[in-house]
Amino acid sequence: MIWLSYLLKTILIQLIAFGGYKLLLDQEPLGHWKRAYLLGSLLLSLTIPVLTVPQLFVRNTNVFIQEDGADFYNSSGDGAAGIVDALVAAETYSLSDVLWGLVIGFYALGVLVYLIRMLKALWSVRRRFMRGVAVEEVASDVWLVGLKEQVATHTFLCWIFYDVSAPPSKEVIAHERAHASQWHTLDRLFVGLLRVVFWFNPLLRYYERAIRINHELLADQAVLRQGVSPTFYQQQLLNALRRPASPALSSGVDFYLTKKRFKMMNLSMTKRPGTLVKLSSALLLWAVLLFSFAQTANAQNTPSDAPETSLRQLEKAIPTAKQLRAWQANKDNHIHIDHLLVEASTLEDYQSEDFSQYYVLKAPEGSGDDGLHVFLFTVEKYPWPNVPPPPPPFPPMSPEAAPVAPPAPPARPAQPSAAPPAPPAPPAPPSALGLAPPPPPPAPPVPIKGSPSSEQIEVWQDATEYGVWLDGKRIKNEDLKNISPSDIHYYATSTLMPNAVDYGKYKVQLSLFTEEYAKKVLVWKKRQ
Repeated sequence: MIWLSYLLKTILIQLIAFGGYKLLLDQEPLGHWKRAYLLGSLLLSLTIPVLTVPQLFVRNTNVFIQEDGADFYNSSGDGAAGIVDALVAAETYSLSDVLWGLVIGFYALGVLVYLIRMLKALWSVRRRFMRGVAVEEVASDVWLVGLKEQVATHTFLCWIFYDVSAPPSKEVIAHERAHASQWHTLDRLFVGLLRVVFWFNPLLRYYERAIRINHELLADQAVLRQGVSPTFYQQQLLNALRRPASPALSSGVDFYLTKKRFKMMNLSMTKRPGTLVKLSSALLLWAVLLFSFAQTANAQNTPSDAPETSLRQLEKAIPTAKQLRAWQANKDNHIHIDHLLVEASTLEDYQSEDFSQYYVLKAPEGSGDDGLHVFLFTVEKYPWPNVPPPPPPFPPMSPEAAPVAPPAPPARPAQPSAAPPAPPAPPAPPSALGLAPPPPPPAPPVPIKGSPSSEQIEVWQDATEYGVWLDGKRIKNEDLKNISPSDIHYYATSTLMPNAVDYGKYKVQLSLFTEEYAKKVLVWKKRQ
């Protein structure tokens, strides 16, 4: 399954990346580089399996892939025609429904346990903050929180917790301030979330410890850069061992961690040869993981001297003597030898061994072509495997190309006593898309000079019968109540034709014109 392949690749990438860290960077005082490598390795392990990269050092392959709906026929040795199937091998995994349910339930139980552990750790931080008896800001957005309990000095986000009965020295405070200012808690939370989701992955425990040790190295380097004596500072760390262990998700100390820190302090004061080579090797390891575990896109192309096709070439096909005789006997067949159309009788001059490949196409149903289209290629011109690809299938017939019905028989001649037929009507002018031509537009109405009566204006207020325009602008029918008959000097009416835009909304179009508008725009004709 896809998810199983993803998990296996993720764990394997983390294993190789962590091995490279232990080999190349673990003993180097490169705090910030090591932090970037550890976090970057975790992120890459989650993203590399779903990335797609081009495959290197791979020769292009010639592949013909069969598309859905391809209608290509390849005759087998016994003469029977069958559709060529493109087979693609795929690895599959199967689990019974019961086993699948057990796996899902077991995984969900592990997620729940680790999630509860993480939430308890976060809740304990909140409880410690609420029990704080002294809060003091020691730097920008960094706070000291004093507790009335024996607790090791530790940092969570921007809060530094300590025991008020044994205040820490200024060197220890500087150490914890470095944790807060560099946001080391975010790294711990990120790994904590990964351990909740991938609780079955034991490598995350080692990543978490390596990140924790590197955080202490970064904080120690920040203190030593302030001019603190390494010997005095190491004595302060030994005193911290007498305190209880630090809570989860916070910076803490133990014997192994303190011993490692002492060693790294001495290394930080000496020059390390080959540091650049080790960093370059670490980046090269990332590149190798990317191209090794990402999904690859293989380059495929068709032969340069052959047209593109949508079929996969599967195997060599040589016609039998029986097939040659059958193709020759049917005069409707179309025989192509080396791309040349020949007569069916030409097959008498060939034997089965003369051909290196053949393809058979069948015309679509309803085309009227009952024969087969046989494409033969001789060994002389096209020796195997240098044979042309299969020809593309015939496209389906369009409705226009369907067989036409036979014409109707001619009409019987008219009887002599019948009246002579009327002359045929002149043909209608041609129109686009076979539609009847639209009727000619009606002649524009001739305006009537004069003012309408009050009764006419009252009748024109019916919106179902009349559409009203005043000086070329559409108005509402009820607006006629505000118009005096003396304001109108010309008016015209016209019945709407079926092809009019507003046909059906009203029946008659009414145009009213004032004297001023008529003098500017209208050109009148005398009524006939």
